[in-house]
Amino acid sequence: MNKIKRIPYGKSDFETVNKQNDYYVDKTMFIPLIEATPFIFLIRPRRFGKSLFLSTLQSYYDIKKAESFEDFYRETWILQNPTDDRAKYLVLYFNFSAILKDKDKVQTDFNNYCLIVLDKFVYKYRDYLPQRLHDKIALVNTAHEKLHVIATELSESDYKIYLLIDEYDNFTNTLLTDFGEGEYKRITRQAGYFKQFFTNLKLLTSGSGSGLARLFITGVSPVTMDDVTSGFNIGDNISTDLAFNDLLGFSENDVSDILDYYISVGELNIDKVEAMTIIKK
Repeated sequence: MNKIKRIPYGKSDFETVNKQNDYYVDKTMFIPLIEATPFIFLIRPRRFGKSLFLSTLQSYYDIKKAESFEDFYRETWILQNPTDDRAKYLVLYFNFSAILKDKDKVQTDFNNYCLIVLDKFVYKYRDYLPQRLHDKIALVNTAHEKLHVIATELSESDYKIYLLIDEYDNFTNTLLTDFGEGEYKRITRQAGYFKQFFTNLKLLTSGSGSGLARLFITGVSPVTMDDVTSGFNIGDNISTDLAFNDLLGFSENDVSDILDYYISVGELNIDKVEAMTIIKK
C-alpha cells in the first residue's frame, strides 16, 4: 500500500520533496515554454513556489544528474516529454536570501557568499572545465571577476552555464525597509560588488562570446533590477505574460486535484464543492 503523500509546507528543494513522498503540484509542462527564451526574469509574491520551481529546473538541467532523471521526475509531465536540453548544463545556483541584512557588512557578505558558491561550482564541475579556467580563477578574488572568468573561459567549450538566481532582491528590500532609501541606493546604484556583479551579468548575456547560455532570475519586485541594470534589458520579463500565469502558485484545477487526492485517501471528510466555494471566497 502506497503511503499517503504529505503536504510539503515551506519546503523548496525538489529532490527532497520527491524522496520524502510529498505532494508535488506538477509545473514541469512549462519547461519547453521556458526554453524558448534564454534569459528570463520573473517576479511573484512570497510563498508562491519560486524556490521550489528553480530547484526543479536545477535538477532537470544539471549534467551530473542525467542518470537520476526517471527517479526524480516520476509522476511528472516532463518524464514522458523530455526536451533536448535535459541534463545539458553546468548549473550555477545563487539564493540571495542568504546575504546578511546588515548595512555595514552587506557588500562584503555578498562578495563572500558568491565566492563560496562559485568555488563550489568550480569544484563540482572540475572534470568539465578547461585547465586554463582553473589557473585564471585562482588569480582573482572578487565574485564578479570569478563569474566573468568562468563564463568567458567556457565560451569555446561544449559545456555551458545555466545560471539560476533566487530571491535576487531579498536583502536589498530589507535594507530599504529597515534602513531607508539612502542605504538602499548605496548598494544598488553606487559602485560596489552587487552592482558590478549585475554589470558583468549584463555583459555576459549581451554577447555571443560567453559560456552563459541560460539565465533565470526570480524575486518579488522589479525595483532592484531597475536600479542595478537600468531595467531588465538583459532578457525577457515574463512576469505579466499570460502564457506563464499558472507557472507558480495553485490554479483552480490544482486545488481541485489536491482535494480529490486527500478525500480519496481518507484524509479529508468534507464536501468538495463547499470547500472550493470557501477557498474562492
